[in-house]
Amino acid sequence: MDALRWFPARQTARRISLHRSNDHDGLVSCDSVPPNHRAQSRGFLVLVILAGVIAVVGLIGGTLQGLSDMLGAFPSGAAVFDAGAWDRFFAGVGRLAMLVLLCTAVVMVVRWRIRRGKRVQAK
Repeated sequence: MDALRWFPARQTARRISLHRSNDHDGLVSCDSVPPNHRAQSRGFLVLVILAGVIAVVGLIGGTLQGLSDMLGAFPSGAAVFDAGAWDRFFAGVGRLAMLVLLCTAVVMVVRWRIRRGKRVQAK
């Protein structure tokens, strides 16, 4: 098996290379090809887009669920005096408030990272 060779240790001050220099088959786990940065960045971009689409779908679904909870809480005038109706209403308000706070936090973090990036580039 040519890929796994044992090399005798030499008594020198420099380190011994475990891979052969003529072909890049010294060890099975050695990388012999440089990384494909363009393919890695395309894959990362696909993951970012996928996460963005999932976030938008979740935001729209959460907003619709919160609005339907709020609007469906009081089907009649007598439901104003029902405690369960108020629970559904405030559950919808809480869901919308959570989504607004989450979006605000994401916008603040993105703005902070952009400003920090500009400061680093300016130095």
